[in-house]
Amino acid sequence: MIRLSKLGFLLGLILSVGLAPPDAWGDEQESTDPGHATTAEKSLQVANLVLAKHIDPPTRQEMILAGVRQLFSTHDVALPTGLAAEISTLTADEELSQFLVKMLQQVQAESKRPTDQPQLDDALVLAHGMLGIVPGGASLTNSKEHRVNEQLAENRYVGTGIVLHMNDKKKLPVMAQVFEDGPADKVGALDGDFIEKINGESTFKVSLVEIVQLLRGPAGSTVDVTLRQPGSDDARDYTITRGVVPIKTVIARTVTVKEAPIAYLKLDRITGSAVHELRKQQQELIDENTKGVILDFRGLSSGSAHHAVLISDALLDNAPIGHIRSRTGVKPFQASRDMLFADLPMAVLVDQRTVGSAEWLAAALQDNKRAIVVGTRTYGGGYNRGTFPIWDGDIVVSLSTGILERPDGRRLVKPRATATPPGMVAEMMALQQQKVSWAVEPDHNGTVNRRNAVARAYTALENSMTPKTDQLIMRAARLLLADKSQNSTENDSTGDATEG
Repeated sequence: MIRLSKLGFLLGLILSVGLAPPDAWGDEQESTDPGHATTAEKSLQVANLVLAKHIDPPTRQEMILAGVRQLFSTHDVALPTGLAAEISTLTADEELSQFLVKMLQQVQAESKRPTDQPQLDDALVLAHGMLGIVPGGASLTNSKEHRVNEQLAENRYVGTGIVLHMNDKKKLPVMAQVFEDGPADKVGALDGDFIEKINGESTFKVSLVEIVQLLRGPAGSTVDVTLRQPGSDDARDYTITRGVVPIKTVIARTVTVKEAPIAYLKLDRITGSAVHELRKQQQELIDENTKGVILDFRGLSSGSAHHAVLISDALLDNAPIGHIRSRTGVKPFQASRDMLFADLPMAVLVDQRTVGSAEWLAAALQDNKRAIVVGTRTYGGGYNRGTFPIWDGDIVVSLSTGILERPDGRRLVKPRATATPPGMVAEMMALQQQKVSWAVEPDHNGTVNRRNAVARAYTALENSMTPKTDQLIMRAARLLLADKSQNSTENDSTGDATEG
């Protein structure tokens, strides 16, 4: 995604979680190897956490079996037969722990993983496998990256304000993008600058992961960098004071249809600052005599339910937003009075990559007839997520603790897949064409240029152009103008679209 997905690299460069190598193994390990016992204990902690917190968890046996399969696959060891039957008879922690220790011993003895590759933390390997089968997805993040993610969610990320890229030919890191008004921008850093030194040390052949760690630090701390533009002989030395990096959540452009301006607002992330940015846009739209608003949620899959509620509250007037169903009950959410863009018709763009809280937000706007939805069916991943520290706080597990529901109680969660009996393939394909209750179905289907539509829109945004090459945006603009014309003159003729 945009070079805003470059953003994802800068901000979240998720380091392979906790890949610190474990203590070296001895030549011979007894069955009571404390390393294996500790790994088994960590695995049970993960399974028990999911069992206690997830809205609809798999069994411990299912998770542990998935983890063991991942372990054997990672070490290139043939999986023993009959494991499913064996683990199905185990219930107590001690039995499951002994089973895991036995599996770890076999993998250690038979591993075909090349010795020149980095040592693996088998507790992480098992955990990744276990979480891979959890409905709604689950993930592991080291505590440092989790803090970064929390800053991003509130749009309070602290850093130098750059997107990094590695120039493989020069073996040097490059400032692929310098964020406007960020710490690096303020001292004079430029897009495309090579970073030749950090705190006086050469960055030649230093990995991007290490570069990120060198550049990170608390607000108010400083880092010295030596920069050089491509093709220039002049090196520039700067001291950058780390601070909050202002990152736009809402990117605005204008689409013109029959000389009528339509606002196009691309929501890149659902964050704590989104409502503030939308409020700023409102006054500009009034000044420009805008005739409608297009909100683009395509590809939007990040953001908390809490922040989605704040955005829904800003866009709805005294209307139901929906519910969150957890293991302890159902919590309803209601928008207060007054809303942004009150006198303007609104359209929301969605696709199969619109997931989670973005689906919930789109559904609330659709169900309250605040917006028409244009595009393709959303993913059906309406889970509310929670985060929980494990392993003495070194690792944070993110998993689904609730289900997002529409105001009428329909759940925005795709049913679990089941095996399809022979002869039912045609029937299943027909069902896929029907409307479903577990996702947001568009009011107007839009399959034109679906594959590359978002990429083209972002390219247009980056070049400060109207995203007129995205036919779905233009179609939504026509629909909005037709709706406004019909409401005011009962005439839905809109004419051709032109660049604004």
